[in-house]
Amino acid sequence: MEIKRKLKKFAGKARKAFVKFLDVMSDNRILIALILTFSFSIAILIRITPMRWGVYLNEFDPYYEYYLAERIIEKSDGNIFKGIAWWFNWWFEPSPKPKDTLF
Repeated sequence: MEIKRKLKKFAGKARKAFVKFLDVMSDNRILIALILTFSFSIAILIRITPMRWGVYLNEFDPYYEYYLAERIIEKSDGNIFKGIAWWFNWWFEPSPKPKDTLF
C-alpha cells in the first residue's frame, strides 16, 4: 500500500509538472527558441561527425573551387568558353574510350 500511495503522489506531481511545461511552451517565443536551438545543435553535430575519422579536405573545399576558377580564367585568354572547354577536357577525355576499358 505504501508503494501505491507513493506512485500516485509521484504521478500527480509528474502530471502537474507536465501541465506546467505545456503551459510555458504555449508561449511562441520559447517554442521558437527551443526549435532553433535544437536545429542548430543537430547541424553542429552533423558537421563535426567526420572528425571521428580525421579532418581532411574534401571536394567541397572552397579553396579548391577558388583554384579551379583561377585556372579557368587563366586558360580562357579573354574567352570564357575556352576556359570552360579546358576544364571540361581536364575532367573528361575528348575521345570515347574503347569498349574493353569501360567495364
